[in-house]
Amino acid sequence: MPDLNLTCQNCSNIFVFSEGEQQFYAQKGLTPPKLCPICRSIKQSEQKHPPKPKS
Repeated sequence: MPDLNLTCQNCSNIFVFSEGEQQFYAQKGLTPPKLCPICRSIKQSEQKHPPKPKS
């Protein structure tokens, strides 16, 4: 299974989905990522610390 170049659905940057990552995702029954590592990190950060509503 060679490395794959995937395109982030958020920022359109191309990122590498390595052979090891592909095997990990397959073992866990996960679908390939749709977001690059940077966008995934931002999304996770936003979920942990949602923006406070302005009053």
